[in-house]
Amino acid sequence: MTPTEPEPTKSTRACRRVVRGAVVGALIAVGFVVVNRARPPVTQALWDADPIGPDDLAG
Repeated sequence: MTPTEPEPTKSTRACRRVVRGAVVGALIAVGFVVVNRARPPVTQALWDADPIGPDDLAG
């Protein structure tokens, strides 16, 4: 910082911290959405892996 620039106030620093936290939180949320869309749902994966279907169980 140069001597002619005023030092940021506490409210400015707090605002920057909140904005940074919101950005990080948004990136984490987007990451979770991307990961969850890339994999099939757990129930679908279990259904596909099960060799016995519901018709077989009904008799």
